[in-house]
Amino acid sequence: ERQAWERYWLVDPLDGTKEFIKRNGEFTVNIALMARDSLPAGPLGAARPIGGVLFVPVRDTLYFAWEGGGAYRLENAATHRTASAYERAAMADRLPLHHERSSFTIVASRSHKSPETEAYIQRMEEEHGSVALTSMGSALKICLVAEGAADAYPRYAPTMEWDTAAGHAIVNEAGIQLLDVTTDAPMRYNKYELVNNWFIVQ
Repeated sequence: ERQAWERYWLVDPLDGTKEFIKRNGEFTVNIALMARDSLPAGPLGAARPIGGVLFVPVRDTLYFAWEGGGAYRLENAATHRTASAYERAAMADRLPLHHERSSFTIVASRSHKSPETEAYIQRMEEEHGSVALTSMGSALKICLVAEGAADAYPRYAPTMEWDTAAGHAIVNEAGIQLLDVTTDAPMRYNKYELVNNWFIVQ
């Protein structure tokens, strides 16, 4: 029934529960607008994100994007409560941003590491020579790649569709891909089971 939906909202009101409990500020509110994609519906999904908002309450930072409209980061977002999306875009930084980095940078989960992640890091060290690691919680990791502060975010551990959809919309508009490692294609949503396959943002 839900795979027949043409559009729907996919919301995670608190992404990064462990970070919230630890009070380290690395938790987010994720909201995505989803639409039926052009492929046949099936176990691997039926939808794609066409808009995303990812808010970092402690930092008062807002990441947002809509299909064809670009991806943005807005600081001090709460001071612009009445601004429209277009007004927010005009006062925000368009992604990706320019970051000075001397080595290939991987952002990884602070709470969910796995042998597959370690193997990926080792492969990147062999490929790039020098690799810098950054640990962070929640969907902020996706945004670090979207804004150009990191080159890749490998996720070889369970996530749910609401964990990634908003960030996926943002990286799409920043010219970056969120790839399902099972299919080597962009992640699809509204699957039979709402658990994501492993993925890489790069």
